[in-house]
Amino acid sequence: MPNFAFIDGQNLHLGIADLGWQVDWTRFRIYLGEHYGVDRAYYFVGYLADNQALYTRLQNAGYSLVFKTVTYRGGGKPKGNVDAELVLQAMIEYPHYDRAVIVTSDGDFGCLVRYLYDQGKLERVLSPNRKGCSALLKRAAREKLDFLEDAKRKIEYKKLKGHPLRTEPESVPLPGDPERQHIPPRSFVKDSGPTGRTCIALWALSPTAARGILGSMTTILLSVSTESQPTTSALEEARALQRRHLTLLSIFAVAAFLPFMLPRDLTQALPAAIFVLFYGVLGLAAGASGITWILRTTRLALRASRTVDFELNEEGRKQLVEFLQAHTSRRTG
Repeated sequence: MPNFAFIDGQNLHLGIADLGWQVDWTRFRIYLGEHYGVDRAYYFVGYLADNQALYTRLQNAGYSLVFKTVTYRGGGKPKGNVDAELVLQAMIEYPHYDRAVIVTSDGDFGCLVRYLYDQGKLERVLSPNRKGCSALLKRAAREKLDFLEDAKRKIEYKKLKGHPLRTEPESVPLPGDPERQHIPPRSFVKDSGPTGRTCIALWALSPTAARGILGSMTTILLSVSTESQPTTSALEEARALQRRHLTLLSIFAVAAFLPFMLPRDLTQALPAAIFVLFYGVLGLAAGASGITWILRTTRLALRASRTVDFELNEEGRKQLVEFLQAHTSRRTG
């Protein structure tokens, strides 16, 4: 069975805001799926009509929304406590998930976390930050407690100048009383398809592209320091050299994709330093191979240029004789 996530939306928002950054909801949904095997993520939040755009973004990112009717305190401050809704939904879905991920720092969920832990149904408790995490929650979760502030690099919202990560979606009106209203997520897709840069990268790694690039460079290097065509033996040697380095390039390209073919559990268990070392060694080997090929081909081109015979045709010889005779007559005169 898959894992489900139950997210205290207000607690998550305020906890991350205290750290001075914002959550990218799409990246966070992907993070839940990749690191905790979450197939369905329930997001609990008090309903405010002014936040319609936020609700639409959350739905588009793959969250199932559960609303709580908002009440107003003195001074008009809204209050939408979702504790009961979250606990109730976790119990309703209890037979349908393998383990639960609880996203909150609120100690009121300590009893739920303790029960899930004792039943072997707790995957993880994700607290937005260490400072705001309740001591009751820490004791209930024990070793199954992670802090989202440690995952900032993977879930932070970043907006590049001139290249926004997302556009503001259109508002979708919600019918009727929003109390206990559940909105299923729209189709959640991690990757919308290959981008232009991805296509270029794949083309650059293809044997066809490698053969074309190597062929062009060979022709250019063989033309250095000579206006004549290289000898046949030089061309044959250059082609053999090209084939050897094309084979090495193909091996490097295949090796670069090997980590992506490993099981996900294995790649997550391996430390990042192993992958850094692997790609570092692979890059150095590819660079050394390329430099070696360029140097050997350049040397071959220079050697070929020195073997070109210099010959004059009949007209050239006549012009040379006339030039020497005229030059000699001026000196004797």
